[in-house]
Amino acid sequence: MKAKCLLLALCVGCSSPSTENEQRSTPNTSSGQQAVQIDSQTGVPYATTFQFPLDGFDASDFGFSFGGINDHFCLSSHKGECLSYGAHLGRDSQVKKTPVGTPVYAPADGIVRISTTENFGAYGSDSSSNPDYRGCLILLEHEFLSGQSVLSLLGHIQCEANVSYDTTKQTGNPSIGTIVRRGQYLGHVAHYWSGSDKSTDWHHLHWGMRKGPYVVTQKSDFVVGYALPSTFHYNVTTHAKEHETWLDPFVIVAAYGDPEYMAGTDVRFHPPGSLLKDSVGQLFVVKDDTHLAPLTDSVAISDRYDVAHAVLVTDQELSCYTMTDPVSSQGAVLLYRRLNTSTVVMASLSTLQRQDFVRWEALLSWGFTASDVQTDPAVSLASEALYVQSEQKKLRPGSLVKADNASEVCIVRPDGKRQPIASADVFEALGYVWEQVYSIPAEVLEVTAGERLPQSITWQNIHTCAVPTTCTGGKNCGGGADPCSLLSCPQGSTCSLNADGKASCSIQTPQTCTGECIGGVSEACIACPGVQGTRTCSTVDCQWSACYKPSVAEECTDGIDNDCNGVIDCHDPACASHSACLPESKPDPNIDTSEMFALRLQYSGEKMIGSIVVNAWWQPPAQAPRVWAAVTECSDVITGDGLLDCVIMLPHGTTSFEFQLDLPNGGYWGDTSCYVKGGCGKTNGVVTLSSAITGQSLSYEMIPNVPGEPYLKGHVSFIP
Repeated sequence: MKAKCLLLALCVGCSSPSTENEQRSTPNTSSGQQAVQIDSQTGVPYATTFQFPLDGFDASDFGFSFGGINDHFCLSSHKGECLSYGAHLGRDSQVKKTPVGTPVYAPADGIVRISTTENFGAYGSDSSSNPDYRGCLILLEHEFLSGQSVLSLLGHIQCEANVSYDTTKQTGNPSIGTIVRRGQYLGHVAHYWSGSDKSTDWHHLHWGMRKGPYVVTQKSDFVVGYALPSTFHYNVTTHAKEHETWLDPFVIVAAYGDPEYMAGTDVRFHPPGSLLKDSVGQLFVVKDDTHLAPLTDSVAISDRYDVAHAVLVTDQELSCYTMTDPVSSQGAVLLYRRLNTSTVVMASLSTLQRQDFVRWEALLSWGFTASDVQTDPAVSLASEALYVQSEQKKLRPGSLVKADNASEVCIVRPDGKRQPIASADVFEALGYVWEQVYSIPAEVLEVTAGERLPQSITWQNIHTCAVPTTCTGGKNCGGGADPCSLLSCPQGSTCSLNADGKASCSIQTPQTCTGECIGGVSEACIACPGVQGTRTCSTVDCQWSACYKPSVAEECTDGIDNDCNGVIDCHDPACASHSACLPESKPDPNIDTSEMFALRLQYSGEKMIGSIVVNAWWQPPAQAPRVWAAVTECSDVITGDGLLDCVIMLPHGTTSFEFQLDLPNGGYWGDTSCYVKGGCGKTNGVVTLSSAITGQSLSYEMIPNVPGEPYLKGHVSFIP
């Protein structure tokens, strides 16, 4: 490291080596504030303490997050469709809390590198007389005591370079090269135009921080506000978004400012309803304050969980819960619009009950979109008669919700109530993103999200381990693994913990065992029906060990549970791809094919992890229509191979057979749009229909699922 010395100087008439002839202003430095410390080699002040750049503001007064996706700001497009929206490189103050003219202050000691003598596009405008959407900003350079440079970008600043800079009267802006103190006045929040006609005021302060040092020839790199989402990553421990070049200002304030912020501390508790994901991609749902349930990929896909926003957690966090049985699927459902109304109804094929969605946001929270809703009057009439009305459908547990024009965000719990999250920093430490929050009118909030609990989720809550592991000797492992279980003491010794919680093994004096169990002797035993193992008599307590068997693969045709996992042959998942366990692509021999047509559906497409699901409806002759739902006969036996081959039995003379395939990635076979999961002019994969008896092909046409949109489904007008 280069040698450094501190130049202690009161910031009165300070000048920068690069602008020695430029007039400097006198900062408004309080008498209790220490002298500014400057690196004598770079001329950059050391920043020892950071604060929020708006007076009286804290983390809860900032809205748009670091790394948040702005779906109005496209960075990459193709044929008129946006391929990647911009991810935010700073923090935006809330528009409702930041009036035009709000004073802006220096977040730390620094030197001005860019001021309001020049304008920058997309940073707002000074007033309504400037419709060209160009505004000003101030860029400061600071230096940590370690010698690392960092920049503070303060965007959407009023352009007041032509006004005398006075920190007492709070007028004008500092010029380039000015040394400023933490808390010193810099400028005012400007107008910010929004909307296609730039008619809406959306004023706020953009606060970004970048790893320095500042290079004047690379000015454009230091004033950007967005980057590709792929340049961000999640920190597994803190759940915070991080960027290689840009810093989250809240993290800097946490490290060099308010100690109550507690950034970077280990999160140990997640509110009930949260969707979690471990390092290998296994999903979990927090059932209540102490229980966690695994979520299989197949249920996550069939029940449309928002897997993309699952919170990445550590094994230590998972160990703070008691594991329960896996989450069950809600089963096949039908969505339809009630005749002559705008009400969307969800009907369950397993319970024969129907529920009205309270709000459109509730429908979205369950993973559905407009394309999933049936609008056929015949479907509505038949469903209203078939299904029994039940309670209204609220937001899905785990949904984040707020009232319009309010800042408090709550999470919807599985018990049907909503719990407030104390602050923005707690919200983000839990791994949530602001784009997930549903904003709902206050008058329907309770109906949509449940009764509000009085207890908020605070920093103290999320650092508490609900079900700590009990270690050897009755000690608390704090949610981590028992050190003795990791040490694995050899046979004949025991594990104990010292005062520091470290594990050690000690040799025990062997006992003389009498009777059937003789110390150190092994014998054969039955590990599970038909499988032999061995057990050993302990020399410590003269007790038989559990019956041990070597790890072996399941034989799929011998009628024995070879791997002792409780399931035999084709019932074992390990045998799913075995030839003896694959279903034959032919109709059930017990079905009279003189009355039924055996329709063979074959699909070939891209390999994806998960199952392919076929949905369909049809009109049998002289019967009520079969409602739109999953076709259970078309199960995806070998998941992930991109192939499906099944037989559907349809009555001869069936009309209007319509079908769609749900793909494992959340897309659809018939999506021909150019969106991320669309086929962009073609279907996602190929479907062929034929007779399972004769092999003769059956033609079908593609019809719009929603009129005027590129979401198509297959249609056969008549089944012979």
